[in-house]
Amino acid sequence: MTIGIAGPNSIDYAIIEAGISSTQNTLVPIPNFFNDDTIRYIIKNSNIDIIFTDEENYNRFKLLFNNTEIFIKDFLNWNDSVELSNHKRIVYTS
Repeated sequence: MTIGIAGPNSIDYAIIEAGISSTQNTLVPIPNFFNDDTIRYIIKNSNIDIIFTDEENYNRFKLLFNNTEIFIKDFLNWNDSVELSNHKRIVYTS
């Protein structure tokens, strides 16, 4: 599974990044300062399956990608299907 995360630098962001990094999934950090066209490109190009974001950015990302959830509280209920080990990461820069 390819998982996008978007949010400000925070303890919540660090927790979800570390959690996903310990799985067999591909992590795609999405900088909040990227414009919507760039974010759409990242979503399509990396084949993102789900995006986790913070409450502040949820509405923006939900409009860009339907399968968007608020991280931490939703991730804790969702992570039963996460496979462990062999982590991959895709990084886009400006």
